[in-house]
Amino acid sequence: MEKLLALYLFQHKICPLPTVGTLLLQPGNAVALQADKLLNAPAPNVVFSVSEYNTEGLVQSLSTALNIDSTSARLTLENFCKSILQMGENSAIKFSNAGSFKKDENGQLFFEPAQPNAAFVQPTIAERVIHPQATHSMLVGDTHTNTVAMTEMLSAENQKRSLAWAWWSIGLAVAAASVIVFYSTGNNAAHFGNANKISPAKEPAATYSIGTK
Repeated sequence: MEKLLALYLFQHKICPLPTVGTLLLQPGNAVALQADKLLNAPAPNVVFSVSEYNTEGLVQSLSTALNIDSTSARLTLENFCKSILQMGENSAIKFSNAGSFKKDENGQLFFEPAQPNAAFVQPTIAERVIHPQATHSMLVGDTHTNTVAMTEMLSAENQKRSLAWAWWSIGLAVAAASVIVFYSTGNNAAHFGNANKISPAKEPAATYSIGTK
């Protein structure tokens, strides 16, 4: 019985159990390990819910598998569910590769999902491939654009800045050259640095006197 219920769970992703609850098969998510350049395969997970769902599909499946009528199949399913509720604390009812029903120390029923077979969830190598020439959509503020348009815009702005700095440099160089020429020619040289002329004295001043006897 457990194998039939587990098979139905894996095929339909749901297995309703009257008076017990429902087993749900949820798909897992792939997990990227960027540091190891690996991508873990998604592993499905079996979840137990106390909510009850319609059992008609499961009853028809059991009727076909056991070669009995629907009434007998329903009665068989109900008796199996009663055995789950009446299970002792140290016992377990295993659902093939799906997991097992157990009870904790307080007598609370819970389902312990089985770990997936490692052979079916092997990680795969995942290296990020970068295409420099590829175009990717992007959002800049409230504007939708792409990488090509942003590259062109940034390139144009850099060219404008470079041209502006070039004109500033040329202007400063011309101004400096004009100042140098202005102060180094004609009477303007007198105002440039220490350009005053010094006239030597006609007779040098005596630095000592000669005594007479």
